[in-house]
Amino acid sequence: MLIAFKSYRCLISLALLLLVILVPVANAQIAVRGTVIDGETDQPFPGVTVSVRGTTLGTTTASDGTYSLQVPDGDVTLVFSFVGYRTQEFNVSASGDVIDVVLQSNVLGLDEFVVVGSRRQPRLLKDSAVPVDVLGPSDLHSMGSTDVDDAVRTQIPSYNLQALNGDEAAIVRPATLRGLPTDNVIVLVNGKRRHRSGSIALSAGSLNEGAQGPDLNMIPTIALRQIEILRDGATAQYGADAIAGVFNLQLREDAQGIRARLRTGQYLKGDGRYVHAAVNTGFSLPRNGFANLSLEYRDVEPTVRGAQRDDALTLASRGYPVADPAQTWGNAEVSHSVVGFLNSGFDVTPGIRGYVFGGGGRRTQEYGFYFRAPGTETARSSVFRFGGERAVVDLKPDSGADCSGGKILPDLDARNADIQAFIDEYKGECFMLNEIFPGG
Repeated sequence: MLIAFKSYRCLISLALLLLVILVPVANAQIAVRGTVIDGETDQPFPGVTVSVRGTTLGTTTASDGTYSLQVPDGDVTLVFSFVGYRTQEFNVSASGDVIDVVLQSNVLGLDEFVVVGSRRQPRLLKDSAVPVDVLGPSDLHSMGSTDVDDAVRTQIPSYNLQALNGDEAAIVRPATLRGLPTDNVIVLVNGKRRHRSGSIALSAGSLNEGAQGPDLNMIPTIALRQIEILRDGATAQYGADAIAGVFNLQLREDAQGIRARLRTGQYLKGDGRYVHAAVNTGFSLPRNGFANLSLEYRDVEPTVRGAQRDDALTLASRGYPVADPAQTWGNAEVSHSVVGFLNSGFDVTPGIRGYVFGGGGRRTQEYGFYFRAPGTETARSSVFRFGGERAVVDLKPDSGADCSGGKILPDLDARNADIQAFIDEYKGECFMLNEIFPGG
């Protein structure tokens, strides 16, 4: 019994000795603090996970982006992570550290969180069975485009957009997604349907003939936080007109700060000069609210990619004031376009949140049309000629002037000086479209 008692006493003493040694080691901790900044907005980043690698220790950043964490003394690595942003790691020194971190967006990464999709619940890109593209602010502005349409066209292979001439399709350009017309694509703004424009494409090719879609260019690019593009049919959720896919334009919600952009340039040959200026700012409102305002200005000269027609050269040699080139092919001219947009949200009650968003603007565009020759055998039938004679209307049939034909009517090969002499002599009695459109 004496030997057994001594053995137990030795074991108890050894356990107490180990406890005395280990307790100071377990309690040796150092404090780490700092601030996390959103690299996309340069604003404090709340909700970022800050953890100690290999342990269960961790915290999240506060509303002002700050954090504070007690970590064990020794070789410790802090991990900063947030969905849609690149994870960053930092080593902690023995004396403690102030570690400030700037998280950069990783919008095209596998763990991107999106709202638009083919199910009711939000999904991660890596879990989605359908292709979803997400374009952030840096993607929209890195292409040098002055409008939303061009910014998307240069980055989404199945989104096709052409510079058209002939009708209003040159102003509100109808796009195709996955080979389907523009009115088979749903466009959402903050998850709500965007209204369609008043333009119906009539000369936009067989695919978009009669199509009517929304005008994305009435939303400033600087007002967008990201664009989500579902390149798959979503008729079960959004309706029959979503057979080609869904666009969801997410507006900025920054409640502070200001950002501005200015871009200008032109093509080497001297056309296509453009000026693009935009500004965005935000401020806080009562009831945990915010208001974000954007303003955009665009002035774009046309691009001309056509050569002078043979009949236009003939007309020019006969004194007709024909434009060079007579028929333009290229981008339309945008004159002093000004567009503004507002996005706002606030708490109505603890369980209800209200929102207001919308915009307005004014845009003047001029584009080329098909050339209608005012003379020669190529003169436009029923416009500048009837059969082999010039088209003329007798305004005063009883005046005695022979406007319908005869010796006084210039032929189709007459010089422009002869046409103008006829117009001056019989002004008010005879009318031909050369009076309004002398160059066609």
